Amino acid sequence: MNTQKIKNSFSKKLFQKIEFLISEYEFDIAEKMVKRMLANTSYDNKTRASFYSLLGKIRYLTGQFTAAKRYFNTALKLNPTNFDANYNLANVYMFEQNTKMANKLININLKNHPQNVNILIQLMWSYVLSGHDEKAEIIYKKLLKQKKLEPQSFADLAMAYVSKGNFENAKKVIFVALGNFPDNFIAEDTLYEINELERNYRDYKKDIFFKNIHRINFMPQIYTSALRMIVEGMSLRGYFKFEIEKAAEFLIFLNKEKFEYFNPKLLAAVIEYNISVCIGEDENMRNIILNSYKVSKDKLNKLMQQVNYIAAQKSYELCDEILSEYDEQFGSGEPFGDENE
Repeated sequence: MNTQKIKNSFSKKLFQKIEFLISEYEFDIAEKMVKRMLANTSYDNKTRASFYSLLGKIRYLTGQFTAAKRYFNTALKLNPTNFDANYNLANVYMFEQNTKMANKLININLKNHPQNVNILIQLMWSYVLSGHDEKAEIIYKKLLKQKKLEPQSFADLAMAYVSKGNFENAKKVIFVALGNFPDNFIAEDTLYEINELERNYRDYKKDIFFKNIHRINFMPQIYTSALRMIVEGMSLRGYFKFEIEKAAEFLIFLNKEKFEYFNPKLLAAVIEYNISVCIGEDENMRNIILNSYKVSKDKLNKLMQQVNYIAAQKSYELCDEILSEYDEQFGSGEPFGDENE
């Protein structure tokens, strides 16, 4: 009797059962089963990699991106060509707009599965996020002609365009989706979200950016550029209007204090990051900020210490102001925070 063959057959059936539980949102049961299997040290690295990838998928689907990355990376150490781990970890990095890391993983899968539709869609999404719209368009037209795009794929591509401020292309994609899938709720909801973000993007520039330019007297070119980045970026990332207003006010405070700094991108990133900390956003949301502004965490932390020191010297309590505004608008209680952190 071939013991290894029986064991592989058993693990395959168990793997399928766990996948089914995940598809039914039975995450706790699925996780217990995976961890029970991982306690069995007789499985080879390839099989163990698949189980770690499942743990990563559970964390990914429940929004626990830090843990998801840890499990996916463990899977890839055991089996660097594991398709699911590469694919899902690339999705995590793309959500965080870290296209450099995402592309490495996409290319590994693309090398082994050059015609896989999911990988091509992922590559298309990555091209948009990294500013290579023409390359994305080539893949888009090819998949559209082959009728390989589902409503969610259209939605993901559209929102990638939105993240770059390209509302025109985003709406073009969604209108095609609605033409192919009339009355589809994913496409309809995405169009609603695009229209809302575009309206906010336009209104917030008028109400916050243009109304604050005249208040910038020190280093006007640097500070005006930083203000524009803050208002545009935070609008695209879905912040409330009062959160963006508080960010703009903090920038104006630094300007009045004549804080001398020559990198508007890092200055804007520090202020948005401070807002993110105040409202208790989790690590993956803060990574989006770092990757959107293309700044390193070390440089950001150094500048944040300087900025927060100035604020402390003048008793400027940014977080208190934001939380007070939350209480006024939504009632008392903490903002969103991640219970799993």
